Amino acid sequence: MKNVYAELEEYLKTLNDINAKVLGLSRDIVKLLNEHDEYKSSFKVVRGGLWENAKTSVVSQSKEIEEMYTLKDTTIREHKGGFEVRFRKGGYNKSFWAKTKTKANEKAREFLKSINPNINAPNYKRNNALDFFDKWFDTVKRHQVKPITYDTLFKKYRIAIRPFLVNVNVEDITAETIQRALNDASPRNKEDVKSIFNQCLDFAIGCNIISRNPTSFIRLVKHIRVNGNALSPAQIADFKSRIKGTEFEIPFLIFLYTGIRACEYPTLKFDFEKGVAIVLNGKVKSGTRQTTREIPILKPLLNYRNEIHDALSKNFQLQNIQRAFHRLTGGNLKDLRHTFATYCRKFVDNELVSIWQGHTLKNITASVYTHFDIEYQIEQSQKIIY
Repeated sequence: MKNVYAELEEYLKTLNDINAKVLGLSRDIVKLLNEHDEYKSSFKVVRGGLWENAKTSVVSQSKEIEEMYTLKDTTIREHKGGFEVRFRKGGYNKSFWAKTKTKANEKAREFLKSINPNINAPNYKRNNALDFFDKWFDTVKRHQVKPITYDTLFKKYRIAIRPFLVNVNVEDITAETIQRALNDASPRNKEDVKSIFNQCLDFAIGCNIISRNPTSFIRLVKHIRVNGNALSPAQIADFKSRIKGTEFEIPFLIFLYTGIRACEYPTLKFDFEKGVAIVLNGKVKSGTRQTTREIPILKPLLNYRNEIHDALSKNFQLQNIQRAFHRLTGGNLKDLRHTFATYCRKFVDNELVSIWQGHTLKNITASVYTHFDIEYQIEQSQKIIY
């Protein structure tokens, strides 16, 4: 068998040499014909178009030979105790494995002989980027995050990414495409824009549409987020006097004395008998179970039991509360959350404040071995004054 393989190798090598020589000869003939265009008309009369027929035939054969696939169009690597030959051209995605390099090349060669790039190559469907990104949002991202997060991300995609994908295919998205979108995005949105590109194009790799993700070539300066500014005692007194009797007085006091996130407000409930406010944790990692947390009701809120019940029953729109706070103070609603954390930490342990704010405990001992029962938390909360 070895002799047969050796003979075949020799024949194929000879055939490749012949193909190369024929290709070179064909190019010389075409060049020669082009240099003698002045004889075209006489040749057409005498030979009935033989010149053009010959020229067309030579050009056609030249292109066909040039586009033939050979082992030069493959790559080979050692893989799983043997050798793998990979062919990634013309829309094909084929791998051939064997114990020896010769066997792997033989399998690849058999396949290459069976295809003609002009006739048998698969119809490689181009993937419209807008359609692909839209479908990815609907079939993948929608099921990974909460509805409010999905709506926020889709809005950023629609504003900051979609304009750069018009009449573009997924296969044509480059690092330059992504960089132009990032350059046009606001500083706060750049990280989300890059993340959307990265996740969607990773999915495109999984769908065998592209082979690598151009987002990996993008380097982004991390945006420094503003966490909010704690109000001073004087500012707190002034703030409370200014909101007295206004439409959003109670929601503002709730934010000031519970430290909840803005997105958590619609899920907030009060259990005055137990002495806690109960809220659905608004920030959880993807794939983890949604949890609730209990926050001890601080003394200033205990005098507003009926008012709090009435305010929560009105279902105020969160955006209206945020806008009213900005008009009143020029700040952000998270300033009240930051104020709560700052003053609580003056009187109780950081671990307790982190629990009340829904943060992940950084202290391993506190997060794993210590359990703060709610009675202890309520007792500690009585020390807080502001």
